[in-house]
Amino acid sequence: MKKTVATVALVVAGLVCTTGAAFAHIAAPTWTTANSVSTGDQDNASVATKRNGYVAVVWEDDPDGNGYYNIPYRVVNTAGAVTASGNANSSATGQQINPRVAVDPDGAPAGAGVAFTVVWEDIQTGAQATVKAAGFTGPTTRAWEISASATTGQHHNPDVAVSASGDAVVVWDDDADGNGYYQIGLIRLARTNGAATLSRRSANASGGGQQTHASVAADFNGDFAVAWESDHTGTPGVWTRSFTSTGTARYVDTEVAGGGTAPSIGIDDQAQSVVGWTTQGSDPDVWVRGFGTDGTDTGRLSSQKLSSVSTGRQEQMAVAVSPYAEVAVAYTDDSDGNTYDQVILGTGISNNSW
Repeated sequence: MKKTVATVALVVAGLVCTTGAAFAHIAAPTWTTANSVSTGDQDNASVATKRNGYVAVVWEDDPDGNGYYNIPYRVVNTAGAVTASGNANSSATGQQINPRVAVDPDGAPAGAGVAFTVVWEDIQTGAQATVKAAGFTGPTTRAWEISASATTGQHHNPDVAVSASGDAVVVWDDDADGNGYYQIGLIRLARTNGAATLSRRSANASGGGQQTHASVAADFNGDFAVAWESDHTGTPGVWTRSFTSTGTARYVDTEVAGGGTAPSIGIDDQAQSVVGWTTQGSDPDVWVRGFGTDGTDTGRLSSQKLSSVSTGRQEQMAVAVSPYAEVAVAYTDDSDGNTYDQVILGTGISNNSW
């Protein structure tokens, strides 16, 4: 079937994250609207920071609403000019949804300017969903495309993070045996050819119940942290776990917030992380909480509601953390209750108490 492409927009905001004057346990962000067009519906914000502090925001934009998608991409330089565009997926058959992108923080091979990895959920006619990944060693150079997940069972909701080596850590909802119960799948893929540099495994240690909607972040050295939804204790909530560059867990599964949903995570170069999430209910809000390498929030951002206004509906929180513990967030906002979302961007937050 011929498909109409729905754009996934990428904007370099041209903002430098600076550490706020407040201590880490009190967030004092500067807010601005990230999207420039307010018509239609903007959803599923994702945010990333480069090492020089610039902030990038991505989101879904669906002007025609026909429900059929490819995964387009755009490369924007530091002057705000579009330098390349194309489709991350090489085949237009089937349905490609839920894209995520991560950029190599250390640049790209000589002369290439930028390297990045895109992941998405791929659904072919008559087949279960799998997770695909494509690695670009330059703005228009797709070096590889593979199935990050197993090809058996069903797999959904991928996320990706890239370290300075260019290797990509990919996580997703994994049900390789098709029994209807999900773990958090995890694999690391080489920049050059997509080969596994960390074998396919589960990021979560506690296997009961359902583990879904994972988010991953990696620092310059290759350390990474994962957050996800879990009900393995009998009560739904958001959980997290941190790993060294060799894939060794720093601590056991740690609860971030009871009743939280849709987590997003960022990590700095000291392997300290920040998790954002949305509260459940008819009038949801967005929250954040910081963690040190010991799995506690001592000296980090304490658990707190973080939105520019308190009325209406705030959800789909996305978090990014610079190498220096500077935090940027983005979320969708319908404070006027007209059922149309805007994307709100917040900067100037710190996960340090100094």
